[in-house]
Amino acid sequence: YTFACKIDGLSIKAKKGQENWVRVESILVNLQASSLYHKALILSAIKIEHPKLSATRYSDSTYNFSDLLGNQNDSESKDNEEGPLRFSLNNIQILQGKMEVMDKPAQTEHQISELNFKLPSLSNFPVDIDTHVEPYFYARVNNMSFEMDGRTKPFAESRQTKFDLAAE
Repeated sequence: YTFACKIDGLSIKAKKGQENWVRVESILVNLQASSLYHKALILSAIKIEHPKLSATRYSDSTYNFSDLLGNQNDSESKDNEEGPLRFSLNNIQILQGKMEVMDKPAQTEHQISELNFKLPSLSNFPVDIDTHVEPYFYARVNNMSFEMDGRTKPFAESRQTKFDLAAE
């Protein structure tokens, strides 16, 4: 069984002002019922369409999302006797994303557009540790294209990784 959750038209306003900090046209998440059996988070699909993020750095070195970060001095760690959360995330897609970064003290603005990210699977299950993960990334950063793909074993002891990056 799969439990699907779809959100259309998500907006999160910035604390200061009325502009949107985050805007997403559509989010789809499919949770597998086998998550209960495996005591792990198993998602068969994560699809985010047309996300837009607007980040602003103010002159006091805070950001329009600083209130969401919480207290950075809180170094309390909680030991989890069962180990790290096990997960299997599959069919991850971020399609046609956009990000605007405004640095007010430096009086600069950066734009990322046409952001596309795809990852067929990412899992920390013991059986998947030695399996290559093959991400794909494309974006235009300040009107310059970047494309990257490759292979990695993010949870293996060797951390074998190879990426190809093309820019124009």
